Amino acid sequence: METIIQFQQVSKSFGAKQIIKNCNLSLREGEVAVIIGPSGCGKTTFLHLATKVLQPTSGQVTCFAQRLGYVFQEPRLLPWCTLYENVAFSCNGVVDKAQIINLLNRVKLENELATFPKQLSGGMKQRASIARAFACKPKLIMMDEPFSALDYWIKKELIQDVIDLIDNEHVSMLYVTHDYEEAATVADRIINIAQAKEGIYKEYILNVPRKQRSFDYIKNMEYQLLQQS
Repeated sequence: METIIQFQQVSKSFGAKQIIKNCNLSLREGEVAVIIGPSGCGKTTFLHLATKVLQPTSGQVTCFAQRLGYVFQEPRLLPWCTLYENVAFSCNGVVDKAQIINLLNRVKLENELATFPKQLSGGMKQRASIARAFACKPKLIMMDEPFSALDYWIKKELIQDVIDLIDNEHVSMLYVTHDYEEAATVADRIINIAQAKEGIYKEYILNVPRKQRSFDYIKNMEYQLLQQS
């Protein structure tokens, strides 16, 4: 598989505080890499470097994907636009109406096309933001703790929707979370940056396909992550 994004000897500091040091990390085409670690350890900084929102203090970040999607912690929908218009907004004027309606159907919002954000629940807004991220047919999607504000059962349902979209759309994903169960459910590879030493991170490869992971498999991986945190 081809590399879709690569960090080479990347360091990032904010003033005197160094957040990332000598990082070497790559993401392959079609892979879901989940970055875990406690608050403040630099997880979101990886996404900002990957999308060029931030520049590294040293080193190089190379992204080979021409189209990116992004799902934030908050939905960030445009309040004056309908749900359909919000999803279409990411398409830069090249709108495939059938594709958008199909995405909204897959996140269970097919009956809300003309609804405005203020009329939607928190879970529905986040469903819309997921559909928006996939609407531009990206090669790479960034997920920045997308379900941290949702209750447990809504989160579980949305994670399954995301898994279905990953498998159908064949996208790569750089996914940030502090939820170990979420990481064990979604990831092909988990990168624990809490234990980083000179850019070397503890990694876990999950060889069981996402849809075949049992409750025990996920809980065992969650336990391993907790032991190393």
